[in-house]
Amino acid sequence: MAPSMTASPRAGVRPHPNATHTRATPRLITAIISLAGATAVAVFSTIGGAGSTSPASVAGQSSWLIPGLLGLAGLALLTLALAIPHPSPILPGLTLLGAAFLVGLPAAGPWRTLTPIAGGWLLAVAELAYWSVDFKVRGRDNGDVYARRAATIVALVGAGTVLAAIPEIDLGQIGVSGMELTALGLIGAGALIAVAAGLAWRLRPPRSAATGTGIPDRTR
Repeated sequence: MAPSMTASPRAGVRPHPNATHTRATPRLITAIISLAGATAVAVFSTIGGAGSTSPASVAGQSSWLIPGLLGLAGLALLTLALAIPHPSPILPGLTLLGAAFLVGLPAAGPWRTLTPIAGGWLLAVAELAYWSVDFKVRGRDNGDVYARRAATIVALVGAGTVLAAIPEIDLGQIGVSGMELTALGLIGAGALIAVAAGLAWRLRPPRSAATGTGIPDRTR
């Protein structure tokens, strides 16, 4: 009997080594940038906690330990999320990093003006972390996804920074009434919701991915 010419499942063509490298590179880049941003937040929080006007100063000379431990725990959770990879530890990790910044933030001085920047910074750290996990889990490594996710990060960080800066503005110097400010706030909130909805619609997965068929939908 002639040997069967049917190839076994394992006898396929091996993928080119550069294919794996191509998929891994964006995931590693986004993970490294996310961890670097989180480390910067933890370090600045620890340094600020050593001041006499920060909320952590109630602990005395060891006040820097409070934001330091919170930041370290947040970094550990973020690293775990990127190493598994799984998105579940990202949110509690960012919560701990945010708590570290708030505890270590001095009540007065130039550091106080960094609050809006820190809010946008943490938002960028979160988006980059989710992006890295998304690369590994779903294998999204094409140029269109790069552009759309980058645009989403820029839009969210910009909106988050603007919203975080509002409490720092002295509204008493603005010659408008409370009703006008309320209307302006509602218009701004509606615009942000519209932008978020548009981005969510553009980033929606294809129907084939949602149904798990793996067959592209040709009806659209």
